[in-house]
Amino acid sequence: HARYTLTWSHNVPLTTPRIDANLLQSNATSDGTVTGVVSAKGTATLIGTGTITCSVTATGSNSIIKPGSTAGSFGTLNISNGTSGALTMNSSSIFSVDMTATTADQLSVVGTVSLSTALLQLNIPGGPTFTAGQAFTLINNDAADAISGTFANAPSGIDLINGYYFTVSYTGGTGNDLVLTAVPEPSTWVAGSLALATLLGAQRSRLAHGYGRGPRDP
Repeated sequence: HARYTLTWSHNVPLTTPRIDANLLQSNATSDGTVTGVVSAKGTATLIGTGTITCSVTATGSNSIIKPGSTAGSFGTLNISNGTSGALTMNSSSIFSVDMTATTADQLSVVGTVSLSTALLQLNIPGGPTFTAGQAFTLINNDAADAISGTFANAPSGIDLINGYYFTVSYTGGTGNDLVLTAVPEPSTWVAGSLALATLLGAQRSRLAHGYGRGPRDP
């Protein structure tokens, strides 16, 4: 597949009637604007931190939408299409997110969001330890319209994603955002369960031998 670089300068909009190959934002600013229709087909990749004021569709298997100006950087990609369909990710397309223990990429969407069993990819270098309860809003969905569908590998509930456990909610944030919340590692759960089992076992043993009870009636 061909690879194209789309460059825009400060506050200068570019009209792109259709983009069917890789789209890569190469400028260093974060306030560029793209209008038209953006379609990622085949193994296309859409990377950027600007604003796309039109519908965005990832139609190809393994086509990628990735916020951030470059891979490994963090940023927010804004997609704004009013009340119409803003983001559609078809089956096997990929939402790729760079993440650390405290920071993550984000899509901010004005308009409807449809995921249709796409895939969520978390790029987490260095094997960080997440603090239980740490929340990450990956899709900040405007207004009150719900996200349609879920990622195939991240349904609602506790999921193992790229080696880490998160509670996944499509009704988080203001009620319609995609929010991942870190949960304790399974080893922590096991240790806690063993400690509780040991405590309960010791208590039963004490009771069985009459310890901890008051004097018996004669």
